[in-house]
Amino acid sequence: MEPTPVSIRLTKRDVALRQIEAAISLWVTGGDPVAIHTLTGAANRVVCDLLALNGESTTLFDVTGKTKPEARDYWKSLRAAEDFMKHANEDPPAVMDFNVEATAIYLFDTASGYLRLTQTHNHLLGTFLIRISLLYPWTLTDEGVSSLRKSGAVNDARLSNEEFFAKYLDSST
Repeated sequence: MEPTPVSIRLTKRDVALRQIEAAISLWVTGGDPVAIHTLTGAANRVVCDLLALNGESTTLFDVTGKTKPEARDYWKSLRAAEDFMKHANEDPPAVMDFNVEATAIYLFDTASGYLRLTQTHNHLLGTFLIRISLLYPWTLTDEGVSSLRKSGAVNDARLSNEEFFAKYLDSST
């Protein structure tokens, strides 16, 4: 076994990709939803900041047509769980009801934003986007639904997450 490096040289894109891939890996295996959400939130912040440099945003964080106060309130509501999980300085005794299912959509938005930002292909992220599209068909356009039907992936919607990823990641090698 090789020793752990003392340091790793990383770009912001490297950090976001590592966080997204770690969150997907945890999600596929039924890992801790708080860890998944925390990783997703951290990656989403980086992806959103980098997209903003080009005047873009992820789909969830697009505030086109909203006033500044509306945009601020909207962003605050989207980041409520993330902020709850990271900070305790203003509300140490607070308790929250965490919507675990929303994390998958947050991760979907983050992964698709990353792919748009980098204009690259990543098989793990692409497989995750397909899986979420099968689980939540409302995330797709009509063209996307048609494409999934043609690919045959719709037939695999009933597979567990682990079975689905095993099948589609193994098919790439």
